[in-house]
Amino acid sequence: LVAVGWLLSHGGLPRPITVGLAVLLAVTTAGSLISHYSYADFPRPPFDSAANYLQANSEEQDDGVVIHTSKLTYFPVYYYAPDTAGVFLADPPGSAQDTLAEPTQQALEIFDTDTITGAVGTADLVWLVYFSREMEEVSSAGVDNPALAWMEDNFVLVEQTPFNDLVVAQYRRSHP
Repeated sequence: LVAVGWLLSHGGLPRPITVGLAVLLAVTTAGSLISHYSYADFPRPPFDSAANYLQANSEEQDDGVVIHTSKLTYFPVYYYAPDTAGVFLADPPGSAQDTLAEPTQQALEIFDTDTITGAVGTADLVWLVYFSREMEEVSSAGVDNPALAWMEDNFVLVEQTPFNDLVVAQYRRSHP
């Protein structure tokens, strides 16, 4: 695109080639921008809609907690609904995903939670927020996601609400 722009600005090309290159440049630019701004799959689902959903549903429940399996779902929801964002689980220490350093957490005054049991505490209602792709990648490795497996062992799935590839799953404690 830079070369085409240079050719157009320096002139000297026959008019049909100049017009053709200008049209090619305009179509390529428009197509790129449309694709960029309309892309809503991983990792760009409609976080604002998910945040509004969580805000509308979790505020009705005094005994509920919102838990994100990753900081990748937590921070966008925190941006749209800071009072509803809940908590997020820590990345596995030393893994490639472990990128949120303790000094950064201190500066932001936002801290991860080490375990799903610590995040749930005594709550009877949990909204678990995760990417469906995250769960698929873990299961393709032949293991269960620890947070999801723990939730399924200790809670009953009430409903799942998808926001493209972002899932907000509501769980209720299966026994008192």
